[in-house]
Parts: sequence; structure tokens; C-alpha cells
Amino acid sequence: MISDHPIMAPPSASTDPTAISYSFVTKKDERESIELMKTVVSTTKDDIDKENSEQHEIKFKILKGSLTANNKFYLEFGERSPFNFFKCYPIDSQRSILVSLQADSSSIEKDYAHPCVWGIAQVTESQVDNVEVGMKFRAMLPIGELVSFRTASLDSKDDTKLVVDRPETFPAYNVFTKLSDPDGGEGEKYEDLSLACFPGIVTGFGLNYNLRKHDFYGADVVVVTSASSKVALALALYLKHDDKDDEQPKVTKKIIGYTSESNKEFCLKTGLYDEIIGYDETLSTTTTAKTKYIFIDIAGRGQVYKQSIQDPNVEIVKLLTIGNSSSTPENESSFALFPMKAKIKMLLTMMNFSWLSSWLNPVEELYLVFKDLEDLESEEGLEKMQTTLKEYERLFCKAASVPGKEWITVRSCDSEDSIQAAFRDIVKGTVLPSETIVLDVVKAVAHRK
Repeated sequence: MISDHPIMAPPSASTDPTAISYSFVTKKDERESIELMKTVVSTTKDDIDKENSEQHEIKFKILKGSLTANNKFYLEFGERSPFNFFKCYPIDSQRSILVSLQADSSSIEKDYAHPCVWGIAQVTESQVDNVEVGMKFRAMLPIGELVSFRTASLDSKDDTKLVVDRPETFPAYNVFTKLSDPDGGEGEKYEDLSLACFPGIVTGFGLNYNLRKHDFYGADVVVVTSASSKVALALALYLKHDDKDDEQPKVTKKIIGYTSESNKEFCLKTGLYDEIIGYDETLSTTTTAKTKYIFIDIAGRGQVYKQSIQDPNVEIVKLLTIGNSSSTPENESSFALFPMKAKIKMLLTMMNFSWLSSWLNPVEELYLVFKDLEDLESEEGLEKMQTTLKEYERLFCKAASVPGKEWITVRSCDSEDSIQAAFRDIVKGTVLPSETIVLDVVKAVAHRK
């Protein structure tokens, strides 16, 4: 656990008493590395007057952040609607300076952006009703120390959700979810692992609900690409899990995972798949008769889907595409193979016109988990849905961290160099599937204060 009062290193030559906080930014035209930036105290009367007129209702200290393969998606869509991830935390060009002497800070707001990560933040000041100092929230955050918002409010239907006012970003990413641990500390035991795996766990949870709700679209076999990803692992685990109330019994359908040669051993070790095959192999190698498949495509490798739909023994009844974790060029990705009807539905879905996109039912679809969570909440009620999701989150963490049989370990990065190296590793795709990354920026920059 990260202390609220990290041990401070002795002052160094880089100590700067004018700095309010530090954070990491990336070049918009490169996005392969991050540089340290400091935000300093206002020195001009205009800046001070502006700050006084724009008082923020709530302020947070960032306790930790995480890096996963999902961060490549956030970078790719940094300046693309409707997500606009680079607009989540704009750079204050009047008070922000790149720490590197070699870096040019003159056009920092134009050339740089805060990459977003999932993290945990603690309230330090609050004028929001029923939000107290000390409360912890999980949210999409910058890789930094502090964040604040001019306005925020608790959701009228769900007081565990704090909604910050950011009209230019996708609404789902403006939600801060309150963290609580009613089980006497067990939640804290898995806090780092849960944080790092959180987006994949939730998407796997939603896919599990989706497939069961639609009776697997009539498929006999479930195929998952990027089988080593957290999304795929969570889905496979939940499909094979016997719910304690028998509401979601173990699925008997065959689950096949596509993965790279280097990750086959890892996927087999989890015991979650009935069969693991490489990307150069076809589904015909797994059967001798024509079979109906549902494809859950996380890798985004268009060639894999293309070879499958051309196989006479393979009938794809549904393709749910999650993203492009393999960083396949756009013109070679699974999205490039979408027919016009599927592309129209994808566009409407991304624009949040779900009422309109629901009229279309192509085989190929972009999958976003938000709609399934809304449907589940409507069916079961908010409280039950939240309880179930929390149980499944803990189920994943327990299964992944059994002593002596761990699938996943946590790499803790608490220095500037280690945080920068971890970011490069994520972008390059060199992080092992058995490793997750948690960042402690407060500790990393403590020597600068």
C-alpha cells in the first residue's frame, strides 16, 4: 500500500520550491515516450486573478496509476472523437514547463498531452455535498500527482459515482467511482492487481453477460484472439465459473484462444482454454466438420478473421471487435474488413447513438461494454449489479494470484526512470502478459521537493 506521507529524499540540485506538482506528458506526434513536466506557482497578477475566479470544488492527490495494453488505445484515440482522451487533462501552458533542459517548452500545450491511465485518487479538498476529504476513487487520471475540477457532483441514482464536468470528453470517462472495502482489508490485498487489470476485468464481465444473454448467437465454439490479454482471461474465467447461486452456470462450449507463439505457454498455464492456437493456424485444425463460431477479437489482426471467413468449415455467426492490441496497421486490421453496414453501426455506436445503432444487426460489430452494463443494471438493479461486478473482480484477482500458481504479478514503478521505461514497454508491446504495472508518481518525484 502507498503511504499518505511518502518518505522524502534529501533535497537535490533539481529541487524546485516553485513547483506545485509534477506529471508526465507525451508528444502528440510520437506517443512512444513520456517526459516530466512541472506546474509552477502563478507569478503574474492576471494568473492569480484568474485562479481566484475559477475556484475548484474538488481536489485530489493521485495515489497510484496503472499501465496496460489498453493505454495504446487511449493514445491512438487521443485526439479522435468521441473519446478525446487528450482533452481530459489539458496542459496549463502559462504555468507548465518541461523539466528536461533539452526539451522545448514554448509550444507545450500544442505539441504535448497528458496520456490517461486508470488510477486511484484521494480527496484532499471538497466542496461537493457528501464527498469528504480522505475518500478514494478509481478514475481515468494523468500520470501525475494532483488533479482538480471546477465542478463535480454525485450521480443522483448512484452515490458511488462522482461525475466531473468535462463536456469535451466521452461521458463514461468522466466518472470517478468510490472505492470501499467492506471485507475487512481483503480488497486492499488485491488493490494493485485489481487496478492494473480493471479495464480488462470489466470488459470480460460485460462480454460474459452479452454472450449468455444472446445464447452465444447460436455459436458452438467461442474464439478469443489475444488470449493472453486481461479481457480474454477474464471472459474465459467467467464462462467457466460456477456461480454460487447457479444463475450463471459453467459454460460447456469449447473455448479456443488465439495467441502468439511466445505467449502460448502462459495461456496454457492458466488452464482457462480448451485449446490454444497460433495466429498462423486456422480453425480447421481444431475440427473436421463445419462449425459455428463466435469471434471475440481483441488483437485486431484482420488476417486471422479473413482466413476464418474464407474457411469452408468455419461459419462466423458473430464478430465482436474490442480493439487492436496487436497494433496492426489500420488498413490491415479487423475494422478494415467491416462491410458498410457494420461501419455505419460502429460510427453510430462511437457517437453514442445507441438507440439508432440498435436497428442495425451486422455480423461484425465494435464492442463497447457500457451498453451491456446499462442493460444489466436495468435487469438486476444497480446495487446487485455492483455487488456482482465486485465479486467477479475479486474472483479474477484470487484466481490470478494463487501462491505458487500466479498468472500475474505486479511491477511497481516508483522512480522517474522506471515509469518512463514502463510506458515505453507498453507502447512497444514488450510487457509480458504475466506482468502488470502500477505507478507511484508521488514517490518518484519526491526528491524534487
